[in-house]
Amino acid sequence: MENRFKSLSLFEFQSPNDEKCTKYLSGLKWVNEFKCNKCKHDKYCTGNKPFGRQCTRSNTDSIVTK
Repeated sequence: MENRFKSLSLFEFQSPNDEKCTKYLSGLKWVNEFKCNKCKHDKYCTGNKPFGRQCTRSNTDSIVTK
C-alpha cells in the first residue's frame, strides 16, 4: 500500500521546509493544467515566486497558496 500513494516519510513530515512544501503544493494545484485566475488562459511561464506561474496573456502571477 505504501507504493500506491506518494507520501512524506515520518522524518520529512516532522521537519518540513518551505521549499519542499511549496513544491509539493505546486504539484497538487497544477497537476492537470494551468488556468489563469484572471483570464482563464492556459499558457504560462515561470512566475516571480518559487514554483509560481505567470500567465502569458494577462501577466498575472499565480502562486501556489492562492
